[in-house]
Amino acid sequence: MEEDLDKLLADLGVSPQEVQKSVEDIKARQSRDVENAKKPPIIVDLGSYFISAGSSSKESPSTIFPTVVGRPKRPHPSMKSSYVGDAATMKRTILNLSYPIEKGRVTNWDDMELILTHLFTEELRVKSEDQPLFICEGVDFTLEDRQKLARLLFDKFHVPAITFASGAVCSLVFAGRISGISINAGHTETEIVPVINNSVIRGGIQRLGFGGRDLTTYLQKLLTARGCEETVNAVYNDIKEHHCFVSVSPASESPKPIVYELPDMTTITFDSEAFKVPEAYFNPSVLGKNGPGLNQAIHTAITKTDSKHQVELCKNLVLTGGSSVFNGFPERLNHDLPPLLPYQVKLMAIPKQRKYGTWLGALSVIELKLATDKLITSKEYQERGVGVCNRFLGA
Repeated sequence: MEEDLDKLLADLGVSPQEVQKSVEDIKARQSRDVENAKKPPIIVDLGSYFISAGSSSKESPSTIFPTVVGRPKRPHPSMKSSYVGDAATMKRTILNLSYPIEKGRVTNWDDMELILTHLFTEELRVKSEDQPLFICEGVDFTLEDRQKLARLLFDKFHVPAITFASGAVCSLVFAGRISGISINAGHTETEIVPVINNSVIRGGIQRLGFGGRDLTTYLQKLLTARGCEETVNAVYNDIKEHHCFVSVSPASESPKPIVYELPDMTTITFDSEAFKVPEAYFNPSVLGKNGPGLNQAIHTAITKTDSKHQVELCKNLVLTGGSSVFNGFPERLNHDLPPLLPYQVKLMAIPKQRKYGTWLGALSVIELKLATDKLITSKEYQERGVGVCNRFLGA
């Protein structure tokens, strides 16, 4: 049999010494992966608007960068073929921009690979094979998405291990809860997710069908109607983030005029637009949406969950997400929800940290060892393939 094997190798142009070296290399890599899998993982929160990432040995993410890839509208020898993150947004006027994560799902895997390459080489400046990953995924992230991402990370980036976890579960854990309602106001979607004992109750999930990006567009529409000259999108984002607020009583609100200086040193003045923009959360019809507002969506999420859990859900409402940081947002929910919900309401909004509350929640999950049984090693992946990807925190 050895003679047959030697003949086969000779026919293939491979020497026994080369085979032996390959076997030794595989064993060495497997041994290295086992050791590296024990290191503190890098937490990566895959947001539609930005990615938060950093080592779990730190207290906060070391990088937060836009989830965007740009390619030149007119290719030129002096330009790269693609730009990622802040480099893309800075050159947005001469680039075609692509956002590879839409409503929590990867829509462009080629661009997702560019994002990950940029993450490891430019943002974190680490070797991808040196540390395990802890991936926070959106509620609409499917098993197929998880399998594709695992294949990319294991085969292309040679990571030693991955843990997948629901971002909604992580947000609740950061708030000190294992059960409750995660109210995630994101860039492209607003999700209301019931969780019981760290498991997402999928039958109760509600979505508004819009997010912070739509509010920026609405603000542009309102200011244009007022007679303000159109400007770049970054200006509308800045106005939204620094001057808009949620009113507890919008019908009687009389805000003072706000004077905003544009990049060209001219100014625009506005007033009621400051609270009309986030009012869309409670009255989506102003955006042309036919669905219920946030209050009704929260009510539906709770009443669609088993009645034995509804008291616990009402007492553990957690507001999170980058588009939830409007002043007055928690106060409005505390004002509107008690008459609607069947039990006493308790809302927790994480101050100032809500933009990366999911990342911090993942850190809490790791520290509390709540997902140690969800770890997928490269060895398991090599032996079983993507079939291991049904193992994640939130199932």
